[in-house]
Amino acid sequence: MKFQSQNLLLPKLVWLFLATTALVGCSSSDDDANTQANEMPSVRGLSFTAEALLEYQYRSGQEQGSFRNLTLEENYPVQYEFIHRQRGVFGLYRIQNVWMRDVVNSATEQFLDYTTPGESERREAVVNDELHIALLYRKLDALDQLQLRIINAQNNVQSNINFGTFEGVSQIYLYENSIIVTLKNLSTNTTQLYVINVDQGQINTENTFLDTGITAVIFGDNDDYYFFAGDQTYKRFSLSTSVLLEEQTTAFNPESGRVYEIENRLLVGNYFYLQPSFFNEGPLLYDLNTNTITTVDLGAALTAYMEEQTNGSRIENTDFVFDRDSGSWIANYLLSFSDDRPDEFGLVQIDREGVLQNVLQTEFPITRVVLY
Repeated sequence: MKFQSQNLLLPKLVWLFLATTALVGCSSSDDDANTQANEMPSVRGLSFTAEALLEYQYRSGQEQGSFRNLTLEENYPVQYEFIHRQRGVFGLYRIQNVWMRDVVNSATEQFLDYTTPGESERREAVVNDELHIALLYRKLDALDQLQLRIINAQNNVQSNINFGTFEGVSQIYLYENSIIVTLKNLSTNTTQLYVINVDQGQINTENTFLDTGITAVIFGDNDDYYFFAGDQTYKRFSLSTSVLLEEQTTAFNPESGRVYEIENRLLVGNYFYLQPSFFNEGPLLYDLNTNTITTVDLGAALTAYMEEQTNGSRIENTDFVFDRDSGSWIANYLLSFSDDRPDEFGLVQIDREGVLQNVLQTEFPITRVVLY
């Protein structure tokens, strides 16, 4: 494993250095901020290989990171039906078992029977955090009723909420002991939104909206949530009371069901590349205060790195996260060569201007990236 610094715009940096040294009275705190911005932050990640599930850890300032074999240490399988991601927590679902891996804190909860076997239940959606599983499903033998089951994986306490017979599109969101369920009723042209307490297993508040083509619900960081509609608006509500706090037009169109992060009025999201392309998604920031969107051409930065490598033929990316401290993006990559060399993989740091700052090569490919 190897750490590299990338100075792709050397003439520009030299000019910046000369201009900076000509200034009088620059503070040491400015120097510290510049150093921090150009240093690979501490990062963790999961590596899904054919032989094992590996967890990677790198601490800022080190030359290399290290891997743990979770399959050997904690009996994780190597194949899953699906994987749910809730920020730094992953739900790894396999048949009736769920491994809830808190990557930031290196903690695991396992639940052995998250849904009743048989054909009487059809899963609509499932989300989890580090302790709870929220399963939205239909009772096929009970007039196709839509129900929510909340499971505490540690003590096996379960709660059930029945929404009755429902035809339409349902979504579920979970964050910090609150569940939000949205039911888009196609026959009445309305969307019902329920805020549910995880520990109590009961509905706290309910709102009904004339259907504007709801796109997503996003939790905020101040006891609030954002309801993004298809008419280019969002509404911000109190999470505890559902009182309307704000209503604004928006330039951002989130995807329904996807987990986004809003902190200090800055939304971390994604945009899609036109296909065909080596890349599917790129990093996006949406400033709710200014209603402006900033994107980074991750593909261009990685392609430039590939072209610097002898016989580099293809480079791919599957995940990226935003480091708010340095204002940079951390992304994984896999580089293939046209000769007989093995693939190269690891992590890169890219600033807000799309300039590659650092490359961290790893022994195994990183599949999912987590900051801590």
